[in-house]
Amino acid sequence: MDSVTLTDGAHEYKFVCHSQKERNRASRLFDKEKGTIEWLTRDLRPGDVFYDVGANIGTFTIFAGRRLGDTGRIIAFEPHIPNANSLIENIFLNGLEKKVRLVTAALTDRDGYNQFNYHSMYAGASTSQYGRHSYEGQSFDPLFVELKHGCTIDGLCGAKIIEPPNLVKIDVDGLDFEVLAGMRGVLASAARPRAVQIELGTESTPKIMGLCQELGYELRERHWTQAGLDFIAQGNAPEEYPHYGIFYHPDIA
Repeated sequence: MDSVTLTDGAHEYKFVCHSQKERNRASRLFDKEKGTIEWLTRDLRPGDVFYDVGANIGTFTIFAGRRLGDTGRIIAFEPHIPNANSLIENIFLNGLEKKVRLVTAALTDRDGYNQFNYHSMYAGASTSQYGRHSYEGQSFDPLFVELKHGCTIDGLCGAKIIEPPNLVKIDVDGLDFEVLAGMRGVLASAARPRAVQIELGTESTPKIMGLCQELGYELRERHWTQAGLDFIAQGNAPEEYPHYGIFYHPDIA
């Protein structure tokens, strides 16, 4: 095992690397989702509560942790156990153990148990699925099945287990609408977040757009990964490639 250290001139970010996959993910912190980095740099405020839903090994958790001051907090949600193990190591490596809380239950739109189907057992992996065994319409045979509890953000906040968020990032490989629907109450409350970033360009996009509009959130920004920009440069329609939309509530943004 070794580690990667990155800097943006103002802060350092350190990540453990048990494999090349983790090294690749950590090394691309500033490049993989430039729009997410720009959003967090611009919109995070000292004292904020930031939800990193689909935190993986914690690249954005660590990035955000450098910007929240002494009183800010991050709630990192990561149900994939190998990812969560590396996330914990990265939290300690960066001295953020007092600032980050980890939830390994699967966020969804109802409470209960279901199968968490592992697409990969390696840290840094993605596309494992809670309650289904297909991704982007392609079925897969799980390498391992964990019986995992699923819960809602509304339930966690309602029980005062976690604080309501100021900013939310949701990236859960096609299950984004279920997470969003499970926080309908928070999004409609006086404690609603200023902004929510969520993956678009999937089959659930119309439902995501509809729910955000119903709750008064406006889509103000979209951004693509480099792979998405390459897809667009080839003459394809931007909306056809999965990308990220940032929704703001005009009353508080």
